Amino acid sequence: MVYAGLEATLRAYVEGRAEEEIPALRMLTAPVEAIRDRAIAFAGHLRGAAPEFGADVLAGRSVPGAGSAPGIDLPTALVVLNHPILSATELDSRLRASDPPVVARIENDSVVLDLRTVRPDEEHELLDCLLHLA
Repeated sequence: MVYAGLEATLRAYVEGRAEEEIPALRMLTAPVEAIRDRAIAFAGHLRGAAPEFGADVLAGRSVPGAGSAPGIDLPTALVVLNHPILSATELDSRLRASDPPVVARIENDSVVLDLRTVRPDEEHELLDCLLHLA
């Protein structure tokens, strides 16, 4: 199984399909403009479904490998969340405890989501998790 997985990965690179077929590589190479467009749409959907939620989009940085590559970061667009009742720490904690768990981060006393790490087909699940907290 290991060799088959390695072969498929190497074949994708050789045949020029790696960015399409390898999820981590697809996330790393996604253009910031595409992420910004998704973030703007996502924030709009959230505000429309739960107007009490604060959802804005700001420029930010993605840190690949959860910090395992110090000094390397990528431009991204962040969805900045503010809840009318929950603090950023409480909101982050509830997101991590949701089903499926949502791993966000806290910046400037707000929870931020980086859609670079969310597949487009997962956005509806993310929205559902947030709506259950509204």
